[in-house]
Amino acid sequence: MVNVDLSYVRLSCLTELLIARQDSLTFGKRVRQESLTYGKTGKLMTKVDRKALQLCRQIERTLGLVLGGELNDDRVRDLLVLSVVPAPNSNHLLVTLQAPEPLSQEELWGLDHVLAEHKGQLRAAMAADISRRKTPEITLRVINPM
Repeated sequence: MVNVDLSYVRLSCLTELLIARQDSLTFGKRVRQESLTYGKTGKLMTKVDRKALQLCRQIERTLGLVLGGELNDDRVRDLLVLSVVPAPNSNHLLVTLQAPEPLSQEELWGLDHVLAEHKGQLRAAMAADISRRKTPEITLRVINPM
């Protein structure tokens, strides 16, 4: 019998759906992204949350600047912020970063540990930039370029 963490599976599936739908939801000049949540019955529901998306864009800009130079760490300087999405709401955000060149699995894990060391500095920079009472938690995910 294989034990699978279903919360991680749901989170990764929802994230992939969000990324896939991001380009398809264009209304005039505004691009809207759907946030997907599970309702009380366990069914997948969609809901457009303008404030959550505004927060995600603001944090995406902030993290791009912080990773680009404020951390003074050459290992994370070239990472590109691909997306920031609510996971499952704006209290917790999933940040997807892309490495500049393809890395092995061990190098990706090492980069995850480096980012975990800098997570406090990243959240402090986020808190200084956004105007919210509580700074959202972040989960950082590094992927190889396509």
